[in-house]
Amino acid sequence: MFQLNLLFGPTRRSGDHCGVKFLRESELIFEEHATKGLPASEFKNMLRESGLLQNKNVTWVTFMGYQDFRLMINLLTKDPLLETRLHFLLQVVEYFPSSCDCKLFSQYGKCINKERVPGKLDAVATELGAKRTGKGHQAASDALLSLRCLQRPKGLAPDPVFLQEYLRRSLLRLWMSVSPTVIAYCSS
Repeated sequence: MFQLNLLFGPTRRSGDHCGVKFLRESELIFEEHATKGLPASEFKNMLRESGLLQNKNVTWVTFMGYQDFRLMINLLTKDPLLETRLHFLLQVVEYFPSSCDCKLFSQYGKCINKERVPGKLDAVATELGAKRTGKGHQAASDALLSLRCLQRPKGLAPDPVFLQEYLRRSLLRLWMSVSPTVIAYCSS
């Protein structure tokens, strides 16, 4: 597990911008990002050369990872946001063919005590008994906690029949009918 600090200057947006406020509350050290951050072009090259993209043997575990996928796809393709969710999902499948979003399971699945668990990553983790390492809203800490949620620390496992049926029959329909904030992709 690792975390990269991308080059970022908070002065490009108003200090009152909700994203800047969120990052400040998450104790992001803006000075380090502005002076020591990795430029997006270098990150793109590292990502392309890493072997992580378009690799079915690598599973991307996320919690509401659609935003991260959108940013990485935009960085890789330089294309603007795609016209439809379906086009976006096809690109997610192309670049990240094996991915699993814990939010999808916790919100729409029967994976946690056969009931939906609303809320944020910390609420899902609490329900599952997963322990956080590090601070919340830091990439490495959130990634590790998402993985621990997926591993079901309490021994709770997703119902395989439900998952198969869900993935085969419902996933695309779900993506086409719900808010974009629920977009997620999961495959085995």
